[in-house]
Amino acid sequence: MAFPLENILTMSAQDYVGPGKSVREEYHVQGVLWKGQSSKLLDGFAHVVPEKTEVVVDVRVAFSGTNYSDNVIGCISGTALIPKD
Repeated sequence: MAFPLENILTMSAQDYVGPGKSVREEYHVQGVLWKGQSSKLLDGFAHVVPEKTEVVVDVRVAFSGTNYSDNVIGCISGTALIPKD
C-alpha cells in the first residue's frame, strides 16, 4: 500500500511539530529519495516511504530534460517522521 499523498508536505519538520517541541525527541527521522519518470514521480515516491511514517516533510522536487514528455526525469526527496514508540 502506498503512503497517502496528502501526508507529503513541503513544510519543515519543526513547523510540523510546532513551537516548543523537539523533532528528534518525538520522531525517528529518515531521508527518502526517488528518481524516475516525471509522470510517475509522486506515486513512485509514495511507495518508498518507510513503514510507520506519520508524515514526510521538507519535500523538494527537481526535473531534468529538454521537454515535458515522459522522458523528463524527476527527483523527489524529503524527510520521513516516524513516531517513536
